[in-house]
Amino acid sequence: MLKNCNRNRVYLNIIIAIAILYYMPLVLSQGLLINSPSMNYIKQNEYFNFHFYVFNNSDGNYITSATCFFNLYNQSGNNIYQGVDYEVTDFDYSFLIDKNNFTKAGNYYYVTQCNTSTLGGYLEQAFEVNLNGYELNNGKSLILIVFMIIFLLILSSTTYVAIYSIGHLTSLDFDVVDLAYNWGLFFFIAGFYYFEVNYLNDIGINKFMDIFLYPAGLLLIVIPIIALLLSVIVGSLNKKMYRQRVPKRLLGGRHEKEI
Repeated sequence: MLKNCNRNRVYLNIIIAIAILYYMPLVLSQGLLINSPSMNYIKQNEYFNFHFYVFNNSDGNYITSATCFFNLYNQSGNNIYQGVDYEVTDFDYSFLIDKNNFTKAGNYYYVTQCNTSTLGGYLEQAFEVNLNGYELNNGKSLILIVFMIIFLLILSSTTYVAIYSIGHLTSLDFDVVDLAYNWGLFFFIAGFYYFEVNYLNDIGINKFMDIFLYPAGLLLIVIPIIALLLSVIVGSLNKKMYRQRVPKRLLGGRHEKEI
């Protein structure tokens, strides 16, 4: 009799445990599920729009009647932005953050909390603000170093060629070969800029190149053309004046015929 009672108690405890385990997921699943597109890196000094999708965690239905609160914290732990979104726009709740909130590189953190009249939920995530907006791994670091070396070589070559061209401009002996050197260097710079923007797209190099292209075009395209024209025109005039000053008998028969 006692054994039967103990056996019944064991069976009862097993049934209760199974019931608890069965219903517990239903209890824990009550609330709102908030999802956001994966985002680990953001570009420094640029606007960023955070998007959030809200679902009923128990049945997966899309929620359009929630109120969402957004708090942004900087690398010092200070709350730098607070926002509220009451309605869905383009199937999500969103918060457009001004670029002035991302002026410093470092680790940032946000907390989003959404609720309806009966349900609630939250999402938190850390991310990094850096110059490029992506992870700088070893491969990209090596590529960046190579591009920086090429950029420094271009800068030094442009300086040398510009001084060289100005020197020949003052002496008025600039020729087509000199023009070819200048134009060749400029088109190499333009090609380097194209590949940098399309394959590396480092915002730091981009800013330097945007500034550098204009003086490079002046030094390597405009000034060499002026130098060549002046050299040709002034050289022809000097040659003509020389022939006019020198007696024909000193120029020789061949020069007489040319005159």
